[in-house]
Amino acid sequence: MKIALSLLLALTIGALARLTGVPLPAPPALIGAMLVLAMTLGYLAADRRISKTDDPLASLDEKR
Repeated sequence: MKIALSLLLALTIGALARLTGVPLPAPPALIGAMLVLAMTLGYLAADRRISKTDDPLASLDEKR
């Protein structure tokens, strides 16, 4: 569901930018595209790591 909503939001932003003539909020160079890919992979990895624990305070209890 998150992926579908993300894709819909991205397509909506792109379409609105195209219709209004605003430059797309994306880097045109290969280095910029690689930066976006690295940020996306980092977000996904952090999201996966954080969602593995059901209790957000579980790591605090282990330190006591």
